[in-house]
Amino acid sequence: MKPPRWAELLNAVGVESRNVANDFGVGICRVAAHNLDGRDAALSMLSGDGFTVIASTGRRATVVEEQQFTLGEGPSFAACHGELPILVPDFTVRRSPEWASVSSFALGVGISGAFSFPVRVGNARLGSLTIYRQIRGNLTAQQYADGLILASLAADEMLRLAADADPEAPPFAVAGLANSSEMHQAAGMVAEQLNCSIIDALIRLRATAHTRDEPLSDVAKKVLRHELRIEP
Repeated sequence: MKPPRWAELLNAVGVESRNVANDFGVGICRVAAHNLDGRDAALSMLSGDGFTVIASTGRRATVVEEQQFTLGEGPSFAACHGELPILVPDFTVRRSPEWASVSSFALGVGISGAFSFPVRVGNARLGSLTIYRQIRGNLTAQQYADGLILASLAADEMLRLAADADPEAPPFAVAGLANSSEMHQAAGMVAEQLNCSIIDALIRLRATAHTRDEPLSDVAKKVLRHELRIEP
């Protein structure tokens, strides 16, 4: 008897995870990108008034996610705060007035469309799983269903990460990529310099990235290298 679809996807994620040092989040992103004809995928977690990337298929997806956090707009940002998937099959014709900056940025790095699925447990919003496509076009019914299942698997992973997190860690430091870790360290430095909370420090970093038109991760690196000081 054929196993249920969720079991097939869970097995596929397990295989991919073993190929990347048992990183389940990256495994989810890889399977999501493959099954939904994506070029890239990213898994982001809500925290405070924004979100942080905890896994992705590569830097391009991470940078597009960061840009949405910096600007406070885009499909991932909307899915994190909403209840339904955000489907953008073509950045050139859909939602461009609403997300003009994000759309232009995505097109500039070779991304033509995005499909973002909310990661939720009941009424609790945890984050989003977003698939970025180089091709334009809608998802098939099967791909849409796969996206929902993978978002559910991602919710399980986020709950596990939250359970394993250091209770003394700052709000965004749950897990993730090297650039995410640098962002949290930079936020800690800014919080100490300005005598403010970690959340306020992250907001200052985001605003600085927006003003300088730079990726948030690059701003964080400059803060850590003492090349940039965030003013009060």
